[in-house]
Amino acid sequence: MVTPVRAATRACLALACALAAAQPSQPRVTVLPFEGVGIARGDVQALTLFFETALQNTGGCQIIEQIEVDKVLRAHQYVLADFNDPGKAVAIGKLIPADHIVLGTVGTLSGKYYVNVKMIELRTGANVGARNATAETLDRLSASLTDVARQMMGVSARPGPAQPGLAFREATLSFFESGPGTPPLGQRSYASAFESRSTRFINWEVNLKFATAAAPAAFVVEVRFFRSDGSVLTTQNVEARVEAGWDWYACWNGWGASEPGYWGPGTYTAQALVASRPVTSATFVVR
Repeated sequence: MVTPVRAATRACLALACALAAAQPSQPRVTVLPFEGVGIARGDVQALTLFFETALQNTGGCQIIEQIEVDKVLRAHQYVLADFNDPGKAVAIGKLIPADHIVLGTVGTLSGKYYVNVKMIELRTGANVGARNATAETLDRLSASLTDVARQMMGVSARPGPAQPGLAFREATLSFFESGPGTPPLGQRSYASAFESRSTRFINWEVNLKFATAAAPAAFVVEVRFFRSDGSVLTTQNVEARVEAGWDWYACWNGWGASEPGYWGPGTYTAQALVASRPVTSATFVVR
């Protein structure tokens, strides 16, 4: 049996469950898969996951996983499209363990990316909130979802970790396969598709470009891996530090096993955050 090198920590999950139980007055919300208009399916799935995470991070609601909703829909012979029918939405609302659902659309218009989201109260089928955002790139659109979620939940921005004080110009996320240990820069074969029968570790590499730093700065780079169903596979952190005069920074880590067999077929999504703010995302496929 092949096992990952690092075991996932369950303490955070237990704490989250305890907090949810202690706050029964919070609305229960489920985010349904966004609809894509001219956008790659993997990107749409990633934005759905990021918005769900952004809602959870507002602290203003409890997230009901989509898998729980799917079970109810199948049992009562409903489908996701039935939520667009006000009459059926009310009927479904009496069955699933949520107070609200969030529907979203991602597309392009006049050379820009956009996202429209709306929240529906399941008891009545009423639209109780709608927000949208536009951006020049999908990465910037992803970064804007935190503010969209706060606006939708009516939650003010909470104080967070100090920002690194860098004017970021570009962030990229790349992947490469390896055995134990990491090949040095210049000897990595980057890819977005990997073979299950031969893949051991799938490593990520984050490259940040920014205006020349005027002073030393420290921050945390966090990368989250999501499975095809939206569940979190792993989260990894790197403590970063840049010195005065630097204008780029790169870091990396990986997840997998020393022998092939750990990575099952599917589409995986990785999200990179700097000082708790999303800066870029990318997907890869294991065949």
